[in-house]
Amino acid sequence: MRQRGYTLIETLLVIALISIVLGITLPKTNYFMDIKELRELENFKRDLMFTRNRAIMESKNYTVQFNVSQNSYSVRPENNIHKRITTKFASGIRIDDLNNVTSFTFMYNGTTKDSGTLYLRNRKNKKYKVSVSPVTGRINLDTKNSK
Repeated sequence: MRQRGYTLIETLLVIALISIVLGITLPKTNYFMDIKELRELENFKRDLMFTRNRAIMESKNYTVQFNVSQNSYSVRPENNIHKRITTKFASGIRIDDLNNVTSFTFMYNGTTKDSGTLYLRNRKNKKYKVSVSPVTGRINLDTKNSK
């Protein structure tokens, strides 16, 4: 009586074919980098909103200062250079060299002293706009309408 089953060669052939199909259909690692970049942009927007809210709650002016050479930003009360929290962009986002904006200062009532638009770029050179409205202090992050 003969036992029925698959030979080792047949099993290896099926595993090889499945591996090839999965290798073609799985997304590239760029997909995961894009997710990390978007998460980093959202965290940056959240930090700006937190700084604005902190200025309102503590009735102090808070400044977000941008450092292009170190690709970072720091948050501090306006007249206190020692109490500074610095965050570096690490997942492919960088501050554009051509920005006119060097800082955003949120006033104690939620408005901004120096509003404007900050441009950021990702590793594919796609441009993102972060703008702060002058009167309301509203923060907008534009990830769709960028080149």
